[in-house]
Amino acid sequence: MRLINIIESKTNVTTFSANSKEKIQQAEVALNVKFADEYVGYIEKYGIAIFDGHELTGLCDGKRLDVVQITKEQRELDPFVPYDWYVVECLDIDGIVIW
Repeated sequence: MRLINIIESKTNVTTFSANSKEKIQQAEVALNVKFADEYVGYIEKYGIAIFDGHELTGLCDGKRLDVVQITKEQRELDPFVPYDWYVVECLDIDGIVIW
């Protein structure tokens, strides 16, 4: 779990809350995707993470960082993105989205 190791190596990290496997599976169904194992481990443990100028999506109540809401929004903005992709980070700078 490289992502978890990166987050754990940071000193100033904001996270939300852990998520159940059931909630993660519901998000996958809502987006019709299969999250990468590393991403599942991350959202299962942290929910979301904010550190060093990065705001990683996950599962939370906030629209801006919730992977389901932001992915659906970005899919509408760019219909050419493969449908099995999901947003990991939306920079809101010059339309940059990390899928």
